[in-house]
Amino acid sequence: MGLNASTSFATGGAAAAAPVTMTQIWINASNTTAIQYTVPAGKYFKGFVGHNSSQSFQINGISTHGYFNNAMFANTASGAGTYDIVLAPGTTVNAAASSNALYIHGCEYDIPTSGLSSTSF
Repeated sequence: MGLNASTSFATGGAAAAAPVTMTQIWINASNTTAIQYTVPAGKYFKGFVGHNSSQSFQINGISTHGYFNNAMFANTASGAGTYDIVLAPGTTVNAAASSNALYIHGCEYDIPTSGLSSTSF
């Protein structure tokens, strides 16, 4: 499915209860509409999702906007786009058409269970 590397690091000094894990996600897929990535329970994904066609990718089965120049008609639209995105646990990502190349690059992070604030993410 892709290259997955895991790196652990400690957070905030003596108050940190346990190491927080960060897993690098690097997935490239083409010629399929199968789900390529699902955010695991207890994690969130922060990174980039992109495609190389006027047919966009799907998040939880719903197509994102596929044209970077906002054209409505395929003969005038320019395909491709990359989105900086945060995905919640259980979220799925797949290509909207089998001719697309789909790119998912970023990291999974543990969802904090304590010390949450508006700047945690």
